[in-house]
Amino acid sequence: MLKVHLIVYQLQNVIDPLSTIYQRMFSKWNHCAIQVDDIVIHFYDDLEYPRWTEINIDLKLKHPRESLYIGKTTKTFSEIRDYTNNLPNMRLNDYVCRYLSPLTLFKYPKKHNDCIHKCSQTLQFMFGCDIITSTPDKLLEYMKENYANRR
Repeated sequence: MLKVHLIVYQLQNVIDPLSTIYQRMFSKWNHCAIQVDDIVIHFYDDLEYPRWTEINIDLKLKHPRESLYIGKTTKTFSEIRDYTNNLPNMRLNDYVCRYLSPLTLFKYPKKHNDCIHKCSQTLQFMFGCDIITSTPDKLLEYMKENYANRR
C-alpha cells in the first residue's frame, strides 16, 4: 500500500501577475500537489501531463509548504499514472472561470482542470472524497476534517 500526502505550497509567483494577486487575496496557499510514497505529483496549467518528481528534489524548493498525511491507498503507481495522465487540460473556458469564480465566493462558475481540481479528483480516485474546486486552503481544510485522522 502506498502512503499519500497532500502538499500545499506558498509560491512567490504563479502563472501570471493577475493570478498571483488573485491567489494572495483569497488564500494563503496557491499551489497543491500529491505525494505518493517518495513521488510528488504536480499538476501545472501549461503542461499536458502532470510532473512526477522525487520528494528529495521537491524538498529543495525554498517555498513555504505544508504536508498532510491522508492515508494509504491500494492503487498502484501504474493506475495512478494512467488516471492522472488522462485528466483534461486547462481550456480557455477554465481560465475565464478561474477569474470569475472568486467574485461569487467560488459558488459559480466552478473552477476546473487546475491543480486544485486535479489533486481533488486524484484523491477522490484513491479515497472516494469530495471534489473541491476553490482554493488550496479549502482542499487542505476539507482533507484535515475528513481524511487526515483515518490512519
